[in-house]
Parts: sequence; structure tokens; C-alpha cells
Amino acid sequence: MSRRKKGSKEAFIYDNNLKEEFESAERIKSDLWEMLNKIEHLYGERAENSRSLAQGLLVSILEDAELSKIIHSARYRVKDTNSLKVKIVKKLGQLSVYECDDYDKEKYRSIDENNYYKIITDLIGVRIIIRYREQWSKVDKWITEHFLNNSSYYIKNYIRDYKSDPGIPFIVETPKVYYRSDQDKVFYEHVKENSYSMIESKSGYNSVHYIINKDGKYIEIQVRTIYDEAWSECTHDIVYKNKKLKRSNEIDYISRCLSQQTIAAETMVNYMYELVNGTNIIYRDLLNRDKKEEHKGYSDITHITEKINIEKRMDLLSQNKQETFSGNIDDLI
Repeated sequence: MSRRKKGSKEAFIYDNNLKEEFESAERIKSDLWEMLNKIEHLYGERAENSRSLAQGLLVSILEDAELSKIIHSARYRVKDTNSLKVKIVKKLGQLSVYECDDYDKEKYRSIDENNYYKIITDLIGVRIIIRYREQWSKVDKWITEHFLNNSSYYIKNYIRDYKSDPGIPFIVETPKVYYRSDQDKVFYEHVKENSYSMIESKSGYNSVHYIINKDGKYIEIQVRTIYDEAWSECTHDIVYKNKKLKRSNEIDYISRCLSQQTIAAETMVNYMYELVNGTNIIYRDLLNRDKKEEHKGYSDITHITEKINIEKRMDLLSQNKQETFSGNIDDLI
């Protein structure tokens, strides 16, 4: 095998396992490699300013008196150049030679060195990790107080509507909730109904995403619990990066099983938190709401409560009856 020159197209394709994707992307943009090199140069010039912007946002989050009480950890990252180039190749590689009606895909067709930062909105990212799902509402309140959330400001065309000097920082699109269980969906809808794009995650991913425009740059803010983060980090390192391995289907299946384990663990912790704080958002307020809607039939929260069966177990404990756990997580669900 001939040696691949470092920095060459061949080395880039080989190191990132992009042979098929690169060939498909070149059908869309014949000058793909030249474009990627131009983007790499220009992106490097913007990197320091992007880091300063992310650091400033992170400091303002951590210095907030209310948030500092509930945030487990927070960090920022600026997408590295190689990841940016890989993302562009993959997005172009997913396109057909014929245009479709899906704008989220089609917006990449016209990408080049002059507009890539208008189209790709996760070049800068801030991730906020909370301990309990209920604490998300406080983070959401801070974000919507500091960044204008008005649908009239939402970006419809990422090139045409881009604002290099937005003045007041604003939320770019409807925040997205990626949920992995009915329990999580009911929680978010109950706390703030009809304010988010609800996206069911078959893989087990669970997170809330906000995209803001601050000083003409897009920043993606992710909010998730420590359980969401633990599963996501493991999955990214083991599953996402090894999609082309021969045993990828087996790894993917185990990852979904791990997601179910995480749901069970987080459910118990959140319920403990609600009992201690006297809030019981899911198990009190939603159950009361369901009683008023019995005529609608078997409700989501009734199904969830029966599935988790925590209240029954709490009753057993209050009656001093012995309750044992076999060690099999399925016995808890």
C-alpha cells in the first residue's frame, strides 16, 4: 500500500473512512476538495474569536446565582477543522443529484467557503449538565430571558436570513426536544406545552437543543441530565464512531438496551428528587390532570405510572412490607 501524504485528499478520505461519502459528495460539488481547503483556511481565522465568544457565554451561565445551584457541570467546544470537513462531506454525500423538498437537507447543496458558517449552526457548542430533569425548566427560563425567543425572528432560509449583526441575541429556530421515552415527552409537554419541536429518538438520545445567534455567530446550547450525558458519551465513542464495523448492529442493539437501563435509573432518581422537594410534577400534577380526562381513555401518564410501578412500591415500604430487588432491571420496569 502506497503511503498517503499527510494533508492530502487521499489521507483525509482514508483517515475518516469516507470513501463512499466523498464520491457521492463530489457528484454534487466537483470542486469539493478545493472548497474544503478554502473553508479550512477561513475557519482557522475565525477560531479564536469563536472561542472567546463561547467562553464569555459559559462564564455568564456559571456566574448566574440560580443556575450555579443546579448545574452539575458545563463546558464549551469549538468544532475542530477536521470534524467540520467531515460533516460537510457527509451532508453533501446524503444528497441526491435531484433536489427534494426537505430544506434541512437541501440547504447543504449550495454550501461553499462564503456561506458555510451560515448553514452549519453547531460550529460553537455549549453543553449544560443538570442533575435532575426537573431542573431543566430553570435553565430554559434563563435562556429565554437572555435570548429573544420570538417566532418572527426564526430563520427560514439560512443564507438569505442570516444576520451578521443581530443587535439583540436571539433564538434562531424552535428549540428541539429529543426524547427517548413517553415519560420524558409528557414531562416536557407538561412544563412548557407547544413551545418545542418534539423529536422521538429511536436510538435513545435525550437532550434539549437551542440555537442562538450572538454577535453574528450561531451557538448551539444543549441541556441534558447526567444520565443523558453518560449514555450519550459512551454511545458517541463506541457506537457512532464505529458504524461501519462488522458487529455494528450488535453494538447498536446493546446501546439501546443501555438506554433503557438509563431510563429506569433516572426515573427513580427524579422521583426521589420530587419527593424530597415536594414538587411531584409528573406523578402528582399529571395524575390529577388525567383524572379529569378519564373519558378520553387510557392516558399516557397512567400507562407510564403502571409501567414504572413506583407508587405501588412506595406503598409497600410505608406498610413495612419487605420489598426486594433481584438485580434484574426488568423487574423494576
